[in-house]
This record gives sequence, C-alpha cells and structure tokens, in this order.
Amino acid sequence: MDIEKENIIESVSKVNEGSKINLSYFYIIAAALLWSTISIYTKKFTAAGFTEVEIISIRAYFSTFFLLIYNLLKNKDDLKLKSIWDIKYFIGTGVVSVIFFSWAYIRSINLSSAGVAATLLYTAPAIVMMFSVILFKERLTWQKIVIVIITFIGCLLVTGLLESGASVSKEGIFFGLCAGFGYAMYSIFSTFALKKYSSAAITFYTFLVATICLMPFFGSVMKKIFVTGFLPFSILYAFAVTILPYTLYTMGLSKTEASKASLMATVEPVGAALIGIFVFNEDVTFNKILGIALVAVSVVLSGRKAAN
Repeated sequence: MDIEKENIIESVSKVNEGSKINLSYFYIIAAALLWSTISIYTKKFTAAGFTEVEIISIRAYFSTFFLLIYNLLKNKDDLKLKSIWDIKYFIGTGVVSVIFFSWAYIRSINLSSAGVAATLLYTAPAIVMMFSVILFKERLTWQKIVIVIITFIGCLLVTGLLESGASVSKEGIFFGLCAGFGYAMYSIFSTFALKKYSSAAITFYTFLVATICLMPFFGSVMKKIFVTGFLPFSILYAFAVTILPYTLYTMGLSKTEASKASLMATVEPVGAALIGIFVFNEDVTFNKILGIALVAVSVVLSGRKAAN
C-alpha cells in the first residue's frame, strides 16, 4: 500500500510539474505575440515625428513608472536588492539587452532592410543555446540543433528576405548580428537573476537601469508626448509591448530552459507577418505561409522533451 501511495503521489507531482511547464510555454508564446505588435506602435510614433531613440525612451520611462507603482503596492519586498552586486544582472538585461538590442536592430534596418534585420535577429536562439550549454550545463542535443536550423529558415521565409531582393551591406549584417546577441542576452542574464528575484522585480530593474541611461532625453521626449497628445498611446505602448510581454517571458523562463524559451519566442515574426497581412495589407505569399508553418513546427518541437 505504501508503494502504491508513493507511486500515486509521484504521478500527481509529475502531472503538476507538466502543467506548470505547459503554462510556462503559454507565457513565452503570449509574450512573443505581444512583442510582434510593436510595428503598429512604432509606425504611428514615427509618423508623428518621434525618433528611434525617443521611441525606445518612451518604452523605458513609462514601463519603469508603472512597474514601480505595481511593485510598491503588491511586491514591496521584491524591490530590495539581495546584494548591490546583483545590479550586474540588470545592467545585462537593461543595457546589454534592451538598449543595445533596440539600437542595433534599428541600425541594421537603416543600413540594410527590415527583412535582413529581422532574420539576423533570430540568430538569438543559437546564441542562447551556446551560452546555455556553457553557463547552465544544458544538454546540446541533435533535436535542439535541428530546431534552430528549422527556426532560422522559417524566419528567413517569413520576413520575405528571399523574395525581396533586399540589399545587404556588411554594416547591416554586423548590426543585425549585434541585435541578435543583445536579444539573446535577456534570456541569459534573466536566468541568473531568477535564482534570487521574481519576474516582476527583474522586469522593473531592467527598465529602471534602461531609464537611468536614457535620462538625457527625458525632457525633450516628455515635451513631445504632451505636444502631440500621445500620452494615452504611450501608456498603452508601455503596457502592450513592454510590461506584459517582459513579465510573461520572464515568468515562463523561470520554468523553462533558456534555449527552449528563446526558440519559442520566434513566433514573434509570425505574429508580425500576420499583422502585416491583416493590418497593413501586405501580400500573402507561399514563402510566408511556409515560413509560418516551419516556425510553428519548431515551437511545437521545442515544447516536447528531447529524446534521450
């Protein structure tokens, strides 16, 4: 009887653990889909005369403000740094990832094209995988390698790079790879930080550090927001593409391998492609449909346990 009870308890715990992992996958995919809506906001900001740096600054300022209020009301204790040296994690997520990735991504777009930049951005899963093997002792399996290859091909097709005839400069490629590196670093630094901090605290400190670095632009950015009447839109932008997705992604990362999380987040270009089709009336092509299918397959495979 004791053995039977132990087996039942073990089975229940496995089911509970499995449901937690599945929920983590949902958080990551939801975060990626929210990130995919960024083009809707950036197009409107750009049309109103905001520069790339100003758009990044708006994201940081408002996210920090509302995350501070939330943490003070709900998780006040979470705001306490366990050690002053832990700030290195948030310099990693806030500067090396958020600011550097955003800047490099925009530079790559300007020097080449959106398709080139988006494709190179999704070298991130391969970068995360390499760092995860070294730093977190994750297993490097053939399944993971194949999924990375399928994902990259899918992103290549979704972004339309193969059919656009986009010009590719060496500088554009360099900054695109830099963007992929910066994007990957959020998963790496967050994995370290999650050992000591909640997802809400990590998101807050990430954007607090980013805000401090972007403070020289504060006066001019806020003035432009009020002059253009973009205050409500800026608040929506902060919640939709920063606070919610970063919190969800970090929550998902807490129960998922960093390499798997990064692979699942590649549904972002799929979401962006669908927005392009349904919101901006972009053409539907065979390559886009095939790319979406490949990314979907890679996400499903990422959610399964690797074969022993």
